[in-house]
Amino acid sequence: MTDGGHPSVLEEFIADLNRAWEAAGPPSYAEVHRLSKRCRGAEGMSSLRVLPLPESTTNDILMGRRRGLPKWQWVASFVTVLAEAAREGGVDLACVGTLEEWKARHEAAGAALRQARAVAKKAVGAARGAGGGGGGGRTGSEEGGWGSRLVDVIALAREARVRCWWYAEHRDWLPEPVQVFLSLESAASLIRTYDTQTVPALLQTEAYARAVIAAEHPRLPRAEVERRVRLRTGRGRILTGPNTAKLWAVIDEAALRRPVGDAATMREQLESLRESCKRPNVTIQVLPERDGGNGGSDAPITLLRFPERQFPDVVHLAHVTGGLFLDDPDNVHHYSQLLSRLGIEADWPAQTEAFLDRILDDPQGGMP
Repeated sequence: MTDGGHPSVLEEFIADLNRAWEAAGPPSYAEVHRLSKRCRGAEGMSSLRVLPLPESTTNDILMGRRRGLPKWQWVASFVTVLAEAAREGGVDLACVGTLEEWKARHEAAGAALRQARAVAKKAVGAARGAGGGGGGGRTGSEEGGWGSRLVDVIALAREARVRCWWYAEHRDWLPEPVQVFLSLESAASLIRTYDTQTVPALLQTEAYARAVIAAEHPRLPRAEVERRVRLRTGRGRILTGPNTAKLWAVIDEAALRRPVGDAATMREQLESLRESCKRPNVTIQVLPERDGGNGGSDAPITLLRFPERQFPDVVHLAHVTGGLFLDDPDNVHHYSQLLSRLGIEADWPAQTEAFLDRILDDPQGGMP
C-alpha cells in the first residue's frame, strides 16, 4: 500500500484478480490447477492455449508476492479457468468478466507501469545530478545491474506518488529529486540515519522544524515556512500506525547541544526524542563528543532499505545545494559499514534517555 493507504495500479490489478477468483467460488488452488489441465486438454474449448496453473504460482500472484504485472497469457488462462469454475458452480459468468475486458485492464495497467518506469529513469538522472553530483563517486548504470533496479524502486514510488499524503499540497514547489526521496522514504521498511548538525527530520517537533527551516531560508515568506513545516513534520507519520518503518538514528552530541530556536523549543525537542526512544520501531543513539571528529562524514547520511528484497539499498547524502543518491554496491557498502561503525562507537540505545536527561538538567550543557 502507498503512504496514503491507497493501492497502486499493480495492487489494483491483483485485487481485481482476487475479486474474480472469489466470485467464481472461489475454487481452491488445487481445483484451479486441475481445471487448467482440463481446459488445456479440451481441444476447441477455447481459442486460447491455456497454461497449466500450479498452485504455488497462483498463490504467489494472488498474494502479491510476484514482482511486476502477470503476463497476459497467465491472466487469460486464469480467467478462462475461473469461467469454467463458475460454469460448474452455476455462477453468473458476468462476475468473472470476459477475456476482452481483462485484456483491456491488463493493457491499461501495463501502460501505466511503463509510463511510471520511463518517468523514473528521468527522475534517477535528476536525483543523481542534484547538487552537481560532486563527492559521491560512481552511482551505477541506469541500464544494468543495481542502477536498473533503482529505476524499478523509483518507478513504483513514482507510480504511487499521486496518492501520497504530501503530493497534493507540495508537488508544485518540491524539486524532482526531493519528490523521489520522499517517495522512497515512504516505501522503505528500514531507515538508517546519521546527523551532525540537527535532529533527524523524521523526529523533529513542529517548533524545532520551524526554527531550522527559518534559519536555512531567512528570506522565505512566513506562509512558505509554515508549508515546509507541515511537510517536514508530516513525514514522521511513517513511524506510526500500521506497517510502520523502522528508524535507526545516530545523532552527534553537538547536534543535540546546538541551540535551535529558544529554550522552550529545545526542551520540547529533547523531551520528544526521549519519548521516541520508547517506540519499539525507533532506535536512537548519541555519538558523544569524547569520540571526537564527525564520524567520517560532514553530510547527513540516510540509508533506505525496502521490504522487497530484490530491490537494492539506497543511500542519500544531503548537502547545502540538494542531495545525492547512491545505489552502486561499493558506495552503498561503504556507507552501510560507516553507519554500523558509528552505531558501535555511539552510546548504547538504552543509554540515550539518560543522556538526554543530562542535557536537559545541565544548566551549562548547551540548553540556551
